[in-house]
Amino acid sequence: MYAKAVKEYGSTGASVVKVDSARTTKNLMGDSPADYDPALANECQHAKIARHVKKAEHPYRTDIEGVFACQLRDSKELPAEQQYIQVIHISNSDSDAGNVIVTMFPNLAELFHKARTTLHDNTYKWIQDPKWKEWEIGVTIAHLYMDRETRSAFWLVWKLLWDMIEKITHHKVKFKALHDRNFNKLAHHLMREEKDIVCSICHIEDLQKVWEYWDWCKNHLNPHIHDWSANKKGQPYFVALINEHHTNISEEDWFLSPSNTDMNESAHPYTNLWTGTHLSLADGIELSQETDNNIATLFQANQAVISATSEHRAAIADLSCLKDLKKQLQLL
Repeated sequence: MYAKAVKEYGSTGASVVKVDSARTTKNLMGDSPADYDPALANECQHAKIARHVKKAEHPYRTDIEGVFACQLRDSKELPAEQQYIQVIHISNSDSDAGNVIVTMFPNLAELFHKARTTLHDNTYKWIQDPKWKEWEIGVTIAHLYMDRETRSAFWLVWKLLWDMIEKITHHKVKFKALHDRNFNKLAHHLMREEKDIVCSICHIEDLQKVWEYWDWCKNHLNPHIHDWSANKKGQPYFVALINEHHTNISEEDWFLSPSNTDMNESAHPYTNLWTGTHLSLADGIELSQETDNNIATLFQANQAVISATSEHRAAIADLSCLKDLKKQLQLL
């Protein structure tokens, strides 16, 4: 009966704690499995039964071999636009790039070409095997898995992602050139005392002190400080962006705003909430497929609404033109 409970819950991502506390298990066996059968008071028996069920449903295991099996199955049974596992790259044994897996629904790939920026973050606790690190790309629209953290591995994981996007959409993702911060260039030309004064603009409270700061920069003998301040002073929002004492943002919103741009940190708690953590590689991919499918479905629904709204507006515009034409004809 406990094997049936595991199947009712779903063997993917199943653990003894999850199965024992599941509503489906309580419906089958009462408040606890031990109430149904005293032999199940030993949790080791639960784990043993769960392993047998998983082995029967995943004959190719739940590590990378199982992922290969899932990809092969989907390639035979599903059209390309519904396949989730896009890339499984196995590096040569003499390479330190390791192995990389890229998963994504093809209909979300076009978003990369429309986005102004993409956010990426990795996690260590989602996949149980410590060698595998999982990357999520917010909203989340893609997951990437890597088992190394070397320069070659990071180069490979992003190359495979962008190559996959090009393969699906038939055009490359266009990147805007990344620019260095001007202050980093300025710092090379400053003494330590000068650098401290320049950086103090982030903390000056008194507005009069701010004007004194700009005067100090303007009259300084170092031309780099003079040129830098001339550029920044001409931007009235500059101080308000970096100094809490001179911003119109409320104090609560200021301190709740992240001090960095890594907003994709919130993607992992959302995924973990629906899938759990410390999963096998194959289980993690299968469960992420369900959550990503929800995102893909919502995206398609939003596109349909946008399309219908555009068509409706076009129809109204055409009707308005016809009414105007009718009035003009009546005047004739």
